[in-house]
Amino acid sequence: MSHLDVIARGGGGGDGGPPLATIGPAPTGRAKCKKCGGAIEKGTLRVTVFSQSHFHDGFDGANYHAECAPNTARGLDPKCVLLLPWRDQLAFSGDDAQKAALRSNPAAQRASERFVETRRILTTEVKPKDVKALVEENGYALLSGPKPIPLDVLVDIAADGLAFGRLAKCAACGSRALRHAGAGQGAHALTWCTGWASASTACAFSTRQAPPREAPWTGSATLRKGKPRAALAALLKDADARANRTAPDPSAASSPPPKKKAKTSAPPPPPPPPPPPPPP
Repeated sequence: MSHLDVIARGGGGGDGGPPLATIGPAPTGRAKCKKCGGAIEKGTLRVTVFSQSHFHDGFDGANYHAECAPNTARGLDPKCVLLLPWRDQLAFSGDDAQKAALRSNPAAQRASERFVETRRILTTEVKPKDVKALVEENGYALLSGPKPIPLDVLVDIAADGLAFGRLAKCAACGSRALRHAGAGQGAHALTWCTGWASASTACAFSTRQAPPREAPWTGSATLRKGKPRAALAALLKDADARANRTAPDPSAASSPPPKKKAKTSAPPPPPPPPPPPPPP
């Protein structure tokens, strides 16, 4: 379960207990393993186990290296497992049927590799501000309710859209807040909504059916312009080729118009000279 889903579900696991343990690439290198005390390097697998807090009315998370993580009775969240590289799914999934199907499904393996590589490029070679701009250009919000969506979740959303196409709006709440995990895995995949059914109620939509897809994500000419955006431009070019569409010309990216000089009105004419004095 992503941090966004913890926000959307009020921090619990849906049954009054803590959320399921999460697993995924560490978004930063700042976390330390609770067991060995070592740093969990950015991009390496990190497991977060939740427990009832002793300090507030909610749950606290403890971070571990994947090899240091304890066995938990609640297990790992299947959404997180399905977002892992397919070989890691075989190692960490608790669903034997899903693992057996994945072993014999080359298409699903290729889909996993495409998603993971797209996510890696967005994480390591694209600036966060450009990821956020890409997300907004494709109709997704940067907030979940009043809270900002974490960057690692935005990266997952963008990687899925670039790799497989934009997800349709949620059939339950109407918002563009669907997420998908396990592309190409049929009934073993998961689609769920992180939107809001009302101002105070999170949308609970979830399905195992393959979600409707639109064309792969696109991006404006601005997001393709310049050497710093070369990696993002390459991802967008690949998405354009799969969608059979023409990419916008980066040289046509709009720049701020030059400031116009303020027009000044002509000075008023001088007053007429005073009349001559009358003769004596």
